[in-house]
Amino acid sequence: MLFSEFNVKNEQLQGLLKYKYSAATNSIIDNTFLLPAFWDFIQVRLPKTLSPNLITLTGFLANVFGFAALVFYSSALEDQRPYSLLLLAFVCGFFYNTCDNLDGKHARALGVGSVIGELFDHGLDSMANIFQLFPVVMALEMTKINFYVVLALFLLTDSYSLLFFSRKLAVGKIQFQSVDTTEIQYTSFLGILITVIFGYSFWDISIPVPSTGISLNLRTIFGLAGSFPLLSNSCVQIYQQLSSQKRINVYYVFVQCGWIWMYSVLMFQCIPGAKLNCMPYFVMLGGCFSKLITETVFLSTGAEINRPWFRAEFLAPLFLFTNCYFNIVDPLLAVSLCATFTVFLWVAYFNLVVYKSARFLKLPVLTVPLRKLN
Repeated sequence: MLFSEFNVKNEQLQGLLKYKYSAATNSIIDNTFLLPAFWDFIQVRLPKTLSPNLITLTGFLANVFGFAALVFYSSALEDQRPYSLLLLAFVCGFFYNTCDNLDGKHARALGVGSVIGELFDHGLDSMANIFQLFPVVMALEMTKINFYVVLALFLLTDSYSLLFFSRKLAVGKIQFQSVDTTEIQYTSFLGILITVIFGYSFWDISIPVPSTGISLNLRTIFGLAGSFPLLSNSCVQIYQQLSSQKRINVYYVFVQCGWIWMYSVLMFQCIPGAKLNCMPYFVMLGGCFSKLITETVFLSTGAEINRPWFRAEFLAPLFLFTNCYFNIVDPLLAVSLCATFTVFLWVAYFNLVVYKSARFLKLPVLTVPLRKLN
């Protein structure tokens, strides 16, 4: 039934009472001294009255601000942005990443870690992918390679995020690989910073590939370096999940992801002007992915949720295809409405999941429990 996933009853939340967070990391950055020491240096100076979830929310809003500044300057991916805006996006992205690493440390230091923090953190992370990816796409002018390379990077990034949490659903544990989300984020920060320092033309430099007679520009090399760990880690995730005992849940996630892939390609292939004014389309697709990822995170915490095979957010692409052939409204207005609709669905579901769970467990969301302050 349409919108049935929004019908969450208290008896479906009983699994939250037994849930325990479990994670392991082989991340190169997480296991080195410099950045963890930097995060620890900041964390011990944070006030005890500061909620970890408020740290998460502040970092997320900064990330949105950096992305919005680039998009409001121009919604066309191929346009060059001022270096000042790229620098702003770099600072906002770095601040988001720092907050994303501080919230968990601060929660453990205060002894307030809970499933609410995980739902809040990972729920916001699900939408942050688009705000992290497109600043580096713009800084490197990735559309010079091919538009569908950008689309592939977008689909690969969000699909990996989905696979990451569906693996937790399958095996009950979060596992970071040696080169994972943190390393990829810092690689993207480096790409933006290089553009700010050396200019857009830096990425046009070509390097010959020995014994092949071909040359690759630095833009292509950087894109391959960033996408390879996503692709290889995704293969590992898929293998581990299909070998688990909870394959039925995993199959549902895979099928829904496949639908998003299918209509993503069809939209940009069939709808006139979609490639030229592509950002609203990407925001719409980001909303679809984010809601599915948030549902997967919720399910992985032990909750029982309704999982419709025809999802409410699928109404957006269905309307776009209908409008393409019957011209019901202006195409730009249509995609803007659809983008707003899917993001609204994600926000509504995210709030439902977090606050329904918080009320059930009798825990605050954006404040520190009073018993921890005494």
